Amino acid sequence: MLSTGGLNNDILINNVQWFVRVRWFVVILLILAGLSARFMPEIIVKLGFIPPRGWPWAMAAVLASANVVFWKLASRLTISSPDRSVKSCLWAQIFVDLAIVTIVV
Repeated sequence: MLSTGGLNNDILINNVQWFVRVRWFVVILLILAGLSARFMPEIIVKLGFIPPRGWPWAMAAVLASANVVFWKLASRLTISSPDRSVKSCLWAQIFVDLAIVTIVV
């Protein structure tokens, strides 16, 4: 079903799936930040940063959990899904991502 305005469901579903793939990359980066703080804190200090404590692990866990939910929701979306369902999934992902970025910063 095509939306009446803006992008059609095919493009929006592709965006939903793309966000899920990119989010796994961010989860890996957060895990790497936690590992580097644990095993190489002196390098982080030399770069002028304070080694992060537990927040990279916590954010990676939250983001990975949310991503599993988004992945399951994305796998159920089809071109014939209601516009509202597709857009709700996309906006929920954007909201969670912005919340995580805000907490990390």
